[in-house]
Amino acid sequence: TAKASHQAAAAEARDFTKPAYTMNEILNFSTQNDGDKLFFVIQQYLGRPLSQTDTNTIVFFHEKLGFSIDLIEYLFEYCVSNNHHSIHYIERVAISWAEKGIKTVSEAKNESSTYNKTYYAVLKAFGITGRAPTEGEITFIKRWHEDYCFPMPLILEACSRTITAIHSPSFQYADRILR
Repeated sequence: TAKASHQAAAAEARDFTKPAYTMNEILNFSTQNDGDKLFFVIQQYLGRPLSQTDTNTIVFFHEKLGFSIDLIEYLFEYCVSNNHHSIHYIERVAISWAEKGIKTVSEAKNESSTYNKTYYAVLKAFGITGRAPTEGEITFIKRWHEDYCFPMPLILEACSRTITAIHSPSFQYADRILR
């Protein structure tokens, strides 16, 4: 769609390289933006003191990605509630949100809700439980949902036909059905 290609072009134009902030820049963030409160809340979510890498990454979310304090707090809440405590994982989620133009907590909640509903519905249709989708599986599901623009009932039917035909989950087989 035109909107998707516009978002992709805008994301390419943006630079998501994380700079190394000085201690003074981190201190300024901490005192000027309720950053000290944010650091405290994030420490509670992570269950550990923040490292210099952690604080640098949090400042990056605010300064470079343009995330509000509330959105950064929700980012950590969302990731930790899904059992992801790694700052590198959290950074990948943040960049993904920035690429999609997510700027508010409500937009992030909508995105995470869609993510969970779509991906876990496909895993369930394949009989896969107890784990998150792999990157390769996400690539297939995104292709079906976003590139091919298939509605969920059609995607789930392809999964069902895959199981009926070969008696095991196969994203490649379902992809051939949908193509």
